[in-house]
Amino acid sequence: MTLDRPVISEGDGPNAAVATITRTPVTTGSLDVDLESTDTSELTLPARVTIPPDIASVEVPVESMEDEVVDGDQVVVVRVYPLAENSEVRLQEGTPAQITVTDNDVPTLYLTVEQSLVAEDLDPATTATVTRNTPVDAALPVQLASSDPSEVMVPTDVTIPAGQVSVTFPVATVNDQQPDGEQSVTLTARAPGYLEGEATLTVTDIDLPDLVISQIMAPTFVDAEAWFPIGYRVENQGRSMAGTNWLTRVFLSRDEVVGDDTLVGQFTFSGSIPEGDYFEQTLQARAPLSVGSYWVVIVTDAADEVSESLETNNVTVSTTPIEVVAAYDAVVETPVEVAPAGTVIPLQGWAFASSGGPAQNQLVNIHILVRGTRRVISALTDEDGDFSTTWTPLANEAGSYGISCGTSWLGGSAGAGCLHTPRHEGGSGGAAAGSGGRFAAHVNSRTAQPRRSAAFRIDGGSARETS
Repeated sequence: MTLDRPVISEGDGPNAAVATITRTPVTTGSLDVDLESTDTSELTLPARVTIPPDIASVEVPVESMEDEVVDGDQVVVVRVYPLAENSEVRLQEGTPAQITVTDNDVPTLYLTVEQSLVAEDLDPATTATVTRNTPVDAALPVQLASSDPSEVMVPTDVTIPAGQVSVTFPVATVNDQQPDGEQSVTLTARAPGYLEGEATLTVTDIDLPDLVISQIMAPTFVDAEAWFPIGYRVENQGRSMAGTNWLTRVFLSRDEVVGDDTLVGQFTFSGSIPEGDYFEQTLQARAPLSVGSYWVVIVTDAADEVSESLETNNVTVSTTPIEVVAAYDAVVETPVEVAPAGTVIPLQGWAFASSGGPAQNQLVNIHILVRGTRRVISALTDEDGDFSTTWTPLANEAGSYGISCGTSWLGGSAGAGCLHTPRHEGGSGGAAAGSGGRFAAHVNSRTAQPRRSAAFRIDGGSARETS
């Protein structure tokens, strides 16, 4: 591993540097290589690259991460691990590279309010939190101010204690005895040597409701394609009764950004909510087939049936994602170790659910890999979780083949776990027909850290190859 520069800034972004991965000697086969950063909060790069056949090296972009924390310059080591052929086994670590990521952050205060719409004449009407991005070895006095003390009042100062990054304080609203509708007020936090923080809230004397998703409840882990509960709380933070028959929609998103999301459920609320009150709802959603992280996005009053004080706070995204994991693990094997060209290869195995029992009536994908080419065939499990099928190679096809099940390690959309740790049962050495030996593989679906595939070889005259 080499890098085209020794120093980058954390603000340089997705193309902060270029990493070159070189192998010696160059071979006629491709080579998969795992890449790792020792500090992903400062620097990231692709998790895996492939060096094509007859090629010595490849280049990949290196991305610096903007962490918004004043933590000084950081030294990051980028490590490189070649993988065994047709395998997930890491061989001896290659030569790593080192780079310095300089800190471009300045001391800054951040200010947030718990509730963006508040009524007049409340003490407290809501709370606010001031946060620092600097080391916490000493206490930090902070001055507070309101842009309109006739509407909103805050303490003149607060102190962030030593050992803490933030402190919370009350926010009070004033009855100004004037019918002035909605008033926007800016709160400010200041400290010497820091960029000031600001937050805006709206004070209203208009008697309208304001519907907000104040809580989202969802499990941390869900099996692929399994049904699971999503709960939420709709709260009326306005000044009057929220009407009836409005629509709330629930989505799953592959990121924390609203838009291009998948609708998994919706509910029409036929009651009403008094001011300051709420209702909670739980619906059943089906997890996606593709494993990965999914955020819950909930939109209340989705069709704008309710006239509200604020129409911009009806959408909430969960703070943490749901991890959709493989619904079952599986094992695939073949009694064939070496066979002549044209041989029909029998494949059999079994699948077991994450709960421990057999994975019944599940479609298992079997992957056959040779010289960088991957083919996928499928088999259906029976009531005991067992499956079997055959694969016929093309005419005159030959080579050394790896086999595995599932696709979560391939970036695909599988409900099955990966099968990669070889296991030899009975006999000695490779499993030959009639020897009673067999190769198989499996990996825990929650960690999805594959290691090695089972393998066999097809010989074909002049096309004969060895593994």
